Amino acid sequence: MELILDKQKLFSDLNEDPFKPHILIDNHLSKQYPNTYNKDVGVWEKYTLRQHTIMVLRQFEKYFSHQIIHTKIKTDLFRLILAVHDIGKPESVLKGEKHKHHSYNKQYVDQLFKVLQIDSFHTNIALTLVDGDPIGKFIRNKMNKEETIAILKKKANITGIKLIDFFKIQCIFYKVDAGSYTLNAGGKKSLDFLFEFNEQKGEMNFSSKYQERINQLNLTK
Repeated sequence: MELILDKQKLFSDLNEDPFKPHILIDNHLSKQYPNTYNKDVGVWEKYTLRQHTIMVLRQFEKYFSHQIIHTKIKTDLFRLILAVHDIGKPESVLKGEKHKHHSYNKQYVDQLFKVLQIDSFHTNIALTLVDGDPIGKFIRNKMNKEETIAILKKKANITGIKLIDFFKIQCIFYKVDAGSYTLNAGGKKSLDFLFEFNEQKGEMNFSSKYQERINQLNLTK
C-alpha cells in the first residue's frame, strides 16, 4: 500500500486545537481512500461513511477528548482509530458482505497503520476495537454475559491492557459510534434511547435501562 496523504500534516491536524473532524476526513483520509468516504455505509439513515465518521469524531470531541482514556493511549491516535473504524464498510456493502465488515475494517486499518509506522500498542488497540461489537451485541441480547466477558478478556490480552481499563475504552468506542446515530450528534433520531446527554457538563452516559444491563458485566470497578 502506497502512502498518498502527507503524514506530517496528518499528525499536525490530528493534534490541532480545536480539532476539526472534517479536515481529517476531507484533507487526508479521502485522499488516501478516494471514492470511499462518499459511499453509503448500508444503514437506513442513508449516511455516507464521511457523514457517519464526522459525527462519531464530533461526539468524541464533545464528551471524551479531554479525558484520559488510558495513560498509554494518545488522543491523536485514538482520533485516527475512530476516523478509520468503518473504513472497510463501503466495500463490504458493495460486495454484499456487510455482515463481514469488521474483517474488511481490520485489513484496511492494518495496512494503513503499517505504512504510517504506528507503534504496535496503538495498532493492536485499533485492530481489536474495529474487530466486532461486543458491547452492542450484549446490549441487544445477541451475546450473553459469559461470551461478552470472554471476548473482552481476549481483546484486553492482545492489547496488554487490564480488563477493567480495556472495558472502559471499548465503552467509549461504542458510545461515540452508536451515539452518532442520534439527534444529539446532529443526525436522525435512531439510537437516542440508549443514551443520556448533558452537553453543559460534557457527559454522555448510557440511559438507566441500558446502564443496568452493562452493570451485569461487573466490570466497572
